[in-house]
Amino acid sequence: MFDQLDVGDMKFIYLADSHIGGSDSAGYCQQERSLRYARDIFDELRHWLHEHPEVDFMIHGGDMADSGTGANILQAKEFFAALPCPCFLALGNHDLTETDSLQKWLQIVPEFFPEQQTDYSFLQGDVRFDILTVHWGKQEFFWDPSEAQIPWFSDQQFNQLQKGLCGKRRILITHAPPCGLPEAQTGLQNPLHPPAGNFETILQQLAEEYSLDLILGAHNHMNLATRRDPAWLVTSSAFSETPFEFKLFEINDKKLCMETISLVNQLPFRSNYDHQKSYVQGRPCDRKFSENHPQTNISSTQNSILL
Repeated sequence: MFDQLDVGDMKFIYLADSHIGGSDSAGYCQQERSLRYARDIFDELRHWLHEHPEVDFMIHGGDMADSGTGANILQAKEFFAALPCPCFLALGNHDLTETDSLQKWLQIVPEFFPEQQTDYSFLQGDVRFDILTVHWGKQEFFWDPSEAQIPWFSDQQFNQLQKGLCGKRRILITHAPPCGLPEAQTGLQNPLHPPAGNFETILQQLAEEYSLDLILGAHNHMNLATRRDPAWLVTSSAFSETPFEFKLFEINDKKLCMETISLVNQLPFRSNYDHQKSYVQGRPCDRKFSENHPQTNISSTQNSILL
């Protein structure tokens, strides 16, 4: 399942915050939740992937489940196992709500964690991917909602980034957002929903130290695509919320491209959209970019959504 891909163009999709097993009437959200239709949403993703066999794999950026119970993890396993491509998972805070959630993920879905580790690195073609589980409180791999959410990595996780595996490109995936949404996107006076503490600074230092091309985050349920040399910083809106989006990436040694795909018009149910919060989906430049390598000739083009 995790065999190295041939060198050349690579395509993968990135989604986050599916919150399987959660409630539509409770919990943090930016747009209307449709968790009661989770099966329909993942069925449509499966159909989309069947129609796009050029996609090599999927990465889920965390909060697969709304809570890290055995029942929710089993449901997530059913949905992910039905997809016609390999899946790589990055655990989010909602995935780790029980003291034994980490063990349950590794026991129930070991096939989605290389070498049964939740912090891992792998090569696909000439690209190195590093997936790290963010810690949110005093205890590693456990989220207590009563504690302030201050994301951090352990020394062992920093050491993981130094181990072996060389690639022409490098991508870091972690559930915490790499930065807040820019004021130009939201119209507010300050960045929206930035990570607490010094996490943003730490990610920038890692980007510079390891020459990262891309940092993929999640957690804020909003689209982001902004450049802070040397890396693009990207987050995705919640897959379980209108308009049910994910990212499609294409990458090789000469280019890095991203576009945002919406499933809203293909789903067999109707959902509401709050147009007063359109910054969640973002401007065209927050939804799509194309970059040649070396990092010149950056362009953004429009990718509209129909609601």
